[in-house]
Amino acid sequence: MVPRLIKYFDTQGRGARNVYCGATFSLIVNELGVLFLFGQNKKTGEANMYPKPVQDLSGWNITDIGCGNTSIMISADDTLIAWGASPTYGELGIGEFQKSSTVPKEVPKMDNIKIPQVAVGYSHTVLLVNTDHEATKQKYEKLPEYTIDD
Repeated sequence: MVPRLIKYFDTQGRGARNVYCGATFSLIVNELGVLFLFGQNKKTGEANMYPKPVQDLSGWNITDIGCGNTSIMISADDTLIAWGASPTYGELGIGEFQKSSTVPKEVPKMDNIKIPQVAVGYSHTVLLVNTDHEATKQKYEKLPEYTIDD
């Protein structure tokens, strides 16, 4: 395997602003804020060898993305959008009865909680919460705390 330049992003105004790597795919946000996907689609097995724009997410101002087997995007207005094919184990956060989605779906909002960063693993999602504002801090302090006993 030899790394190679993706020429699409090597032109003025199209450069890659952020790159995110999932289990079998990569996502790139270019300088114009357009999200591109390439790699293997786990659901269909289709492989995109060249970046393709993700039309379902055009127009969103993306601030962060977490990728693993699934993906979660954070927008500038604190909206979380998740997608990923089954099997999933609730890490998308889109509800108890819908565990997977091949199309991006909005995650129910967590009022007064600012989330600047997301990380996604094999079967989990971690959200970094900003507690600088008092309303957010109060909400955060009411969340259950989970510990692991050795």
